Amino acid sequence: MIEQREDEPPTNQAQEREQQSVPLFIRRLDWKLIGTILAIKALFYLYGTQAYQVLTNSSIGSFKNWLALWNRWDAVHYVTLAENGYQATGEARFLIVFYPLFPWLTRITALVFRNYVVSALIVVALASIAAGLLLKQLVKLDYSDAVADRAVWFLFIFPGSAALHTPFTESVLLALAIGSFLAARKERWPVAGLLGALACLSRINGLVLIPALVVEAGHQYWTSRRWRWAWLWIGFIGLGVVG
Repeated sequence: MIEQREDEPPTNQAQEREQQSVPLFIRRLDWKLIGTILAIKALFYLYGTQAYQVLTNSSIGSFKNWLALWNRWDAVHYVTLAENGYQATGEARFLIVFYPLFPWLTRITALVFRNYVVSALIVVALASIAAGLLLKQLVKLDYSDAVADRAVWFLFIFPGSAALHTPFTESVLLALAIGSFLAARKERWPVAGLLGALACLSRINGLVLIPALVVEAGHQYWTSRRWRWAWLWIGFIGLGVVG
């Protein structure tokens, strides 16, 4: 039998100190849910790659070609904006129709990863993870953890969720929209307005948050019979369009 020395702390105390060395916000993350989302993403990329090779009867061959597989359609325009910014002349001037938040985030990320397509995919991954975590918190306001987990599961296996894995704005918009709803439900209206404005800065569809949050404010008034000036933050959402 191995005796523990008196000057050694108990094992459980050492483990507790080790856990406390990890930042609190990291410990509070739902790592099981994050792992599920990342696994779905990996399967999506694997299936997409294999499907492309079968349909074209060719091999991807290199990581550069694999990136090119996802850099198509509107993704090309967002990556171009991230790399070169908005232009006032030439064909590039028509890219003004694309909203700037996603290209900005991609450009900032590229300062670290030095590749704009890789950076766009990283932004999409982080945004979709944030959307999943926020959706779970939103659903938990009314339902059990099991229902919240299933809500996230069905979101990411829905066929339309392919847009959450490619360099488009949908993942950023969705994360900000859900975050805005969650803040409104918790009566944190300044946060709801700010996130809503950022949602509009990523895509004009963010404007639908205005009538949606008006309904939420109306419900809160109906239950409390009390006016709150903080509801005026809903109007802040529209500033994202002109930002």
